[in-house]
Amino acid sequence: MINTPEDDVDLKDMQPQLIYNLNNEQLNDEEFEKLFVCCVKLGVNAFSLDDAVSSLNQAMKLLLRKTDQFPSKDILHGVQELIERLTSNPRGALYLSSNTSWTGDLLTVIKRLLQTFKISEEYITLCFEISAAMLILFGTKWFKTGDVFPVLLCSLASGQLRMVVEEPDSINALKLIPVISILEFFIDAVDETDFFSDEDATKMSYHIKDACTFLFEYIAECHKQQQTISEDVMVMFYKLLCTFLSIGGMEMLSQDSVTPAIEPMMNVAQSFIMQENMTLAGLFLYNLPAFKSLPQNTLSFILNYLQLKPADYDKTTIFAQVSSILEQLSGRKDFCTDNSKQEAIKLAAEVGDHKLSEQFAAL
Repeated sequence: MINTPEDDVDLKDMQPQLIYNLNNEQLNDEEFEKLFVCCVKLGVNAFSLDDAVSSLNQAMKLLLRKTDQFPSKDILHGVQELIERLTSNPRGALYLSSNTSWTGDLLTVIKRLLQTFKISEEYITLCFEISAAMLILFGTKWFKTGDVFPVLLCSLASGQLRMVVEEPDSINALKLIPVISILEFFIDAVDETDFFSDEDATKMSYHIKDACTFLFEYIAECHKQQQTISEDVMVMFYKLLCTFLSIGGMEMLSQDSVTPAIEPMMNVAQSFIMQENMTLAGLFLYNLPAFKSLPQNTLSFILNYLQLKPADYDKTTIFAQVSSILEQLSGRKDFCTDNSKQEAIKLAAEVGDHKLSEQFAAL
């Protein structure tokens, strides 16, 4: 048994010894859980990477073998916090975890929970939060080759997205963040890696397309009904959808679903121009040619981007980006007005770029 500290003893001072005692094999399950939860509550920064991995290994062994009841929420919360601790040194975490079983055990526990009928909302939230953190930390290395879990997780994230955003004016951003993070991970993983089989990649692409179609329609409907989506939530939608479009996602979508959402998406991009955030504003600029129909004020957006002067301002880069987009939009008349054309010609003359002058004159 671990001795109970006297009331007048500062537990914080005892934390290193308490963490050390977590590896005591003589602890029964109840003793380990109490000590584990206590150590985590005192602060995970006191855990070395080695301590964190060792404690995670012990905690997951406990949860894995207790199949007659739902896993302890307190332990799962502790696991979540220790994973966050590992993110301070991803390489070290990967190295120390390579010869342990905790990552695979955690995947098994989460898979069991997600496949359980009518589990509580707290478990669902924990599963998505922990999964998102594991994907950030380990990427596809968390998965086992041929396992159904990646497809399951992608599918459930697509479904969970609908649940979280059901009420536009009361979306819980904290619940949305891990869901968006998981979907963004699978967009990149399916596009950039060959880890998944063709069959699994196709299934995940379908779930991603389903989620993005829903979001475009959701944004359009909120815009139509004049329902406000909070700025932080709209930015998450914007990043996810731009990421999907950047890998050729438009080919998988119906134009009818996308077109009504373009203007509110462009409003987000405009806000990034106001913040002089070239990277995030550029996400939308880059995808303009993918849209088969554009609002007439699109050229005004392009001109605003052209005048962007962030701290690391490089006019050559910005001019080249705009020129490339104009080249891809060549021959189209839907994205500008006569007034915006004249403004464009005038601006090109002011900045002294001959190629842009020619492109604007040809609109």
